[in-house]
Amino acid sequence: MTSQPNSPTAPPVRILIVDDQPANLQVLGTLLDQRGYDVVPAPDGAAALRRLAIRPPDLVLLDVMMPGMNGFEVCRQIREQRALDDLPVIFLSAADDKEVIVRALESGGVDYVTKPFNPAELLGRVKTHLALKAARDRLRQLAQDKDELLGLLAHDLKNALGSVQMSSQLLAERTVSDTRLHRLSVNIQEAADRTLAFVNQFLANTATERGLTLHPVAMDLAQTAAGVVQEYASRAQRKGIRLHMDPPPAPAPVHADPGALRQVLDNLVSNAVKFSPPDRTVQVSVTAEP
Repeated sequence: MTSQPNSPTAPPVRILIVDDQPANLQVLGTLLDQRGYDVVPAPDGAAALRRLAIRPPDLVLLDVMMPGMNGFEVCRQIREQRALDDLPVIFLSAADDKEVIVRALESGGVDYVTKPFNPAELLGRVKTHLALKAARDRLRQLAQDKDELLGLLAHDLKNALGSVQMSSQLLAERTVSDTRLHRLSVNIQEAADRTLAFVNQFLANTATERGLTLHPVAMDLAQTAAGVVQEYASRAQRKGIRLHMDPPPAPAPVHADPGALRQVLDNLVSNAVKFSPPDRTVQVSVTAEP
């Protein structure tokens, strides 16, 4: 009994066949259709690209020598599309020339089968590359799920740390007369500060890896910087650092993403306070430049 490539509940695996010879399309189509694949024929490169734009397949069987647009050019155009970058392309050609094979692989093909092909060999190559694509898709989905879960946990942890920061700061202010309790309160606050800085850095790195999506709006840079300075004032004071911001002569309007701009200023001031030795001054100023 011939094994079917698709489970009863999964949609049929879609394979695009590109060949300018109707006889080849017929033979390949029949062979794959009998194994349960959803076959989409294309008589030339232009037709193949149109079908790809409508609905991407799971794999492409691509002839090399075709009129108008050869297989190399079709494969190059496929690889230029980010959504199709992982689409496996198997070249089919009567040419058994090493230079042609190398050119096919360099243009983005994952395999090369010579004509006339052995049906069992071709089906084996198809199954192998479909299995590899399925494994890559699963790994990508797992990585995405992991990032989303860690992001949710990080945001929840950030909120909790904010409460710890505020509570420990109030406790430190009210236990100044008790040296031991005051020191313990300050230790809690510093630990919360360090952990929160780590969480913020993790969220920034995650956003960078996913690709930043910025939404610029009109903002006052001076007002944003003043908010960051105020946030780090108590931390600087605990280290014996004077954190000071010069009042700007006028508002400093900018067009920026609020979250990204805040993160940049937060990193600058945080690092200045963190790496400055005691009894130093961290000066923040906002000036208009051409």
